[in-house]
Amino acid sequence: MKVQKLFDQKLKFNHQINKVCINSKKVEENDIFVAISGSVHDGNDYIDEAIERGAKTIITENYFELENVNLIVVDDARKEVARILRKMHLNKCKMLKIIGVTGTNGKTTTTTLVYRYLKSIGLKACLLGSNGIYLDGKFIETINTTPDITIIYDMLLQAYYNHYKYVVMEVSSHAIKQMRIMGIDFTIVLLTNLTLDHLELHKTFLDYQYTKGLLINRISVDNYVILNRDDEYYPFFNQLACAKTLTFGLKNSNYQLYDIILKDDMSYFKIKFKKNTYQFQTNFLGMFNVYNIAAFIAIIDTLGLFSFEKVKAFLDGNITIPGRMEEVEYKGRKIIVDFAHTPDGIFKVLTFLRSLNRRIILVVGCGGSRDKTKRRVVGEIAVSNSDYVIFTSDNPRDEDEMDIINDIIRDIENENFEVETNRVEAIKKAIKISKPNDIIAILGRGNEQYQIVKGKLIPLDDMKVVKEVIGGDLN
Repeated sequence: MKVQKLFDQKLKFNHQINKVCINSKKVEENDIFVAISGSVHDGNDYIDEAIERGAKTIITENYFELENVNLIVVDDARKEVARILRKMHLNKCKMLKIIGVTGTNGKTTTTTLVYRYLKSIGLKACLLGSNGIYLDGKFIETINTTPDITIIYDMLLQAYYNHYKYVVMEVSSHAIKQMRIMGIDFTIVLLTNLTLDHLELHKTFLDYQYTKGLLINRISVDNYVILNRDDEYYPFFNQLACAKTLTFGLKNSNYQLYDIILKDDMSYFKIKFKKNTYQFQTNFLGMFNVYNIAAFIAIIDTLGLFSFEKVKAFLDGNITIPGRMEEVEYKGRKIIVDFAHTPDGIFKVLTFLRSLNRRIILVVGCGGSRDKTKRRVVGEIAVSNSDYVIFTSDNPRDEDEMDIINDIIRDIENENFEVETNRVEAIKKAIKISKPNDIIAILGRGNEQYQIVKGKLIPLDDMKVVKEVIGGDLN
């Protein structure tokens, strides 16, 4: 495509477009470079580098004196990159069924279940989320739950050219607010739930709520929004939805759950939809995971791909999602690694574990440069719902890890905790002081492969640490 087709204003150089970039280091000859001002870096500082690398059109919110390139000044660079990518690739993306899952908790489990099921029945699908991108037999590591819009479109185009039909994607509130998914036509968007999180970005819960609402409201009348009928904010999102709206949950829903039995090794439930009732069992533990499975069933049925025999065989299998209630047994102990990091997520995991009537040793912390208001809440939930807690680091980023832990423990009156800032040592100690029949819950990071400390990525995988510790057999 020639660049002039994207713009109404007359351009000096009508060059062939190679691609659109927002990262100057990825620029090649005949690229369009969009200078976005972010929280850490300002793309305007890298315009000269982009030109040196071959950019022929520069889009920015500021005026510069530039020679031998097109300069396009816009009011909002994020919106403009979304507009031009959509215009360039709309016809190809229309051939894909794009499924988006948003919500505070449960995105990774729900999207992974949908992706793996599609693959299990022989359909070509790709997955984008917290655990990376899975496409055409390849794994691509990602830093953000939902990466920048140019990476998303690159994935969509690869899916199209490789004759994929389904793209399953986690959609974070950061991605919605920063317009990373603006202009993408979702076939289905499902909202898992909404609880306190990400106030470091949104500042208020109301802004967080309305940000999720932006996505719900944008889904076209011909497509689908699926909502958790039991969520406190269901009425709000239901009013915002212009699309065909379906529900799942315990209350009167299109996909209604009942007769739920939760055990320490299996979950059993029935789900009723379209006048039929189906009974399933799964190795996924906890009520929160029953909700995730109901969400998964709602999505595949809406796609027209539900088969009781196939879904039952799929759920009967021993499904493991890295860092999502991932467990190992060790000398009568159950060790669980999970991504739960919000107050609601931690509470739900601990509530389930308490129902098993076993002693709980918890390893947990809070992320740095993130919502500070939830730290005290996490501390209180931890000591009130565990027998013993080791508070530790969890991606301190640009903060001092002890400052974060002091925020967590400031108002705690219980004495059933200690502090160990080194997360590896905290995990080791939790296992070492445990006894047969105990549960050791290591929460907050899930399958993350790095700790972020002062801008550096320090390799750290909680489950890998667990396996090294029990492999060394400290007890």
